[in-house]
Amino acid sequence: MHGLKHLEILDLEFCQEITGEGLLGLAHTCKSLKRIVISQCKSIDEEAVKALRAKGLEVKFDEWTRPPFIHIGNDEDDEDEEDEEDEEAP
Repeated sequence: MHGLKHLEILDLEFCQEITGEGLLGLAHTCKSLKRIVISQCKSIDEEAVKALRAKGLEVKFDEWTRPPFIHIGNDEDDEDEEDEEDEEAP
């Protein structure tokens, strides 16, 4: 895996067998990784997505195929949107 140290984008679209644990291992090995595409990756769990985002990685997926636990943007962005909605309410 030494040849992957400069990898910045990893597209795993339709990789049904990749697990969250395996994905985190790849992210740990690929130090230059910035973006991971996980569209149709059925074995990736919420904890793995949160861990990847905590490492500063951009996690991409198709809107129509994303698992229900994956939110658009970062968790902080979701909280900001909720605060804005509260402020707009009369």
